[in-house]
Amino acid sequence: MQYEAGKTFEEPEAETCAKGLHFCEFPLDCLSYYRPSSSRYAKVEANEATEKDGEDTKRATTKLKIRDELKTSQLIHDSIDYIEKQSGQSSVYCGEAAKTTENSAAAIVQKAYSAALGQNSWNLAMTTASRSIAATYGGSSVAVAAANYSAAMTNDCYSAALAIGGYSIALAQTDFSAAVTMGYHAKAEATGSISAAMAMGDNSTAKATATNSIAITMRQGSEATASGHRSLSGTLGSDSIATATGSHSIAVTTKIYSKATATGENSVAAVFGANSEASAALGAWIILTERDTRHNIIAIKAAQIDGETYKPNTPYMISSGEIIECPPDESSNP
Repeated sequence: MQYEAGKTFEEPEAETCAKGLHFCEFPLDCLSYYRPSSSRYAKVEANEATEKDGEDTKRATTKLKIRDELKTSQLIHDSIDYIEKQSGQSSVYCGEAAKTTENSAAAIVQKAYSAALGQNSWNLAMTTASRSIAATYGGSSVAVAAANYSAAMTNDCYSAALAIGGYSIALAQTDFSAAVTMGYHAKAEATGSISAAMAMGDNSTAKATATNSIAITMRQGSEATASGHRSLSGTLGSDSIATATGSHSIAVTTKIYSKATATGENSVAAVFGANSEASAALGAWIILTERDTRHNIIAIKAAQIDGETYKPNTPYMISSGEIIECPPDESSNP
């Protein structure tokens, strides 16, 4: 079933984990069912939902209305609100919340159903493990949520967000931001000037959009996108895609069956794995690698997209030492 915002869906019966339409009351619980690297989330309205069954807030209903789609930042905000409402009340599991809005503030919560929020300058917000969230909304900020269903978020200059492992999301927006997640269903976004986003491993996505951005993922179904002036996008793993949009950009992949795309003036798309392809805009460059069955390098060639010999935004590969246009069915994976 394909959900759509603004529509209502119905099923004849509902039973948690068995039948009906399912949703989670605690937003971060969704990460255990739908990985953040490739999923979309939305607010819903449920009619006569079943009781919670298990350790999380998953429930089922016969009638579900899909409301507004949630951005990553809003998903974290709503998770914090939920935990604050649950704190001090009996619920499925322990609720924790630490909150401060003072200068030079620090908010630390460890374990369980945690949330930490520190607003304003010189902040630190930290949770370690379990269904954790850490958020700061000021300058000179640090947010750390380590493992499990973690999410870490900072929303201003001099920011850093770190969520290591689990079903984590790390989001650092604007100015001198950095966002890091390492592994599992990770997703890292740093949207702002002089940004860096790194998601290392598993089903990770790393996006750094805007000037002087860097996006890096390493291994498994990873994807790196750096869209902005002088961007760098690199993946060092299987099933990888690297895209760099903007002048003076570089997109690099090093694994077999990978894709690199550079759309911008004076940009470079480079692939160093076997059976990989690269495409670039008019005036940009592609670098292609051919390897034998033992993955030894046979040839490396570079070409500028001139609009005549090599066409813009067209995938190329190297075969028998020559650069050729990829056949229609030769798109990365066999």
